[in-house]
Amino acid sequence: MLSTKFQLWITTINKIKFNLKTKKEKVEELKKKTLIVKKCMARMTRTFLLSSYNTWKKYFLVVKEQEQKQHRAAMKWYHILLQRSFSSWSINVNEKKKIQFVLKKVISKIKNKRLNCCMNVWLELVQTRQVLRHRMIVTAQQWERR
Repeated sequence: MLSTKFQLWITTINKIKFNLKTKKEKVEELKKKTLIVKKCMARMTRTFLLSSYNTWKKYFLVVKEQEQKQHRAAMKWYHILLQRSFSSWSINVNEKKKIQFVLKKVISKIKNKRLNCCMNVWLELVQTRQVLRHRMIVTAQQWERR
């Protein structure tokens, strides 16, 4: 009984080994066949592939050109907006400078008017004092003559 089972075991191992060898051979044979098929397909489809590649290349160049045009248009639009904002900023700065200059002039005129007003009042007081002193001297001299 042991020998029959041993024989059965040996036969199954041999079958497995044979199957392994045949699988390796089958894989190699399959690789050879696929290589032959690939070569045949390459020969048959070379012209088709070339025309397909040329079509794809033309399409790609058209798409690339369109993207470049879109990019240029976007950059042009961006620079126009940037220029507008800079121009408006520049105009605002110049107006602010003009307003500050005018305000400084107005404020200095107001200050000068106040100072000038005080100065005019002081000058009037000085003149009235001089006039009164002169009158006082004249009346004092007239009293002395009498």
